[in-house]
Amino acid sequence: MSIAPKAVSLSVEQLIKIDYLQAGQKFPLVIQPHSAEIDIISWTENNRPYMQT
Repeated sequence: MSIAPKAVSLSVEQLIKIDYLQAGQKFPLVIQPHSAEIDIISWTENNRPYMQT
């Protein structure tokens, strides 16, 4: 029996939480990982196009 890794596709909403520091404000934007396993710095570096929208 062989077990191989399987690629999965997760949406941004499943990986991170996006909110504002205070309700009703548009700035600053707060981005937090949904899981301790997510390296938010690496995620940010790899998702610059998303961050710029």
